[in-house]
Amino acid sequence: MLKVLIVEDDRNVAALVRHLLEEEGFVSSFSVDIEGAWGSLSGEPPDAAIIDLGLLGGESGWDLIERMRKDQKFSNLPVVILTASPPDEVIDRARALNCEYLGKPFSAPALLDRLQLAVRAAGRAPGQRTEHVVLMLGEYRVEGRRVGGRCARPARVPPGHQREALLGRRADARERGVHPGPQGRRSSCLHRRSLTRARSLTAPRSGARG
Repeated sequence: MLKVLIVEDDRNVAALVRHLLEEEGFVSSFSVDIEGAWGSLSGEPPDAAIIDLGLLGGESGWDLIERMRKDQKFSNLPVVILTASPPDEVIDRARALNCEYLGKPFSAPALLDRLQLAVRAAGRAPGQRTEHVVLMLGEYRVEGRRVGGRCARPARVPPGHQREALLGRRADARERGVHPGPQGRRSSCLHRRSLTRARSLTAPRSGARG
């Protein structure tokens, strides 16, 4: 469950954003100025932030974002900027600070899309534990990443190739000679018979003259 800090001086807009986020399962907190926002960041850091550029007392959301980017703890925190300013006054600076931008007025789907974009740009969903998952399903090894209880980017690895997939190099041919399952057992038996026959042909016969 992601925690989102909303920094917005218009309480009606803030209430709307909080409602939209909570409908989608997010947890949110709210601040109207930089001092309050920084207190929230320092106390219990959120997983993402939605920041309005025009704040109370003539403060600018840019000042808060730049302060965040200079702090190692928040340098990669996903941020969505909300503003009524023209796009050409915002986009370049937003990109330089690694932020997503959304103009007012905005729709609920647009806000959620921008938030997801910001989260993905940060690498993975913040606040969610990522675990490496390996499943053995019959003859197949399935590998993936479980993020927040879901399995992402599974990869099917054919039998006998597990070492190649894990170590990034070719497996020894002998490791790929025997596969699990009926077909693998048959090929293993044939392989053993071939070896036995070859040994019998090459072995010296008893009583043979030198």
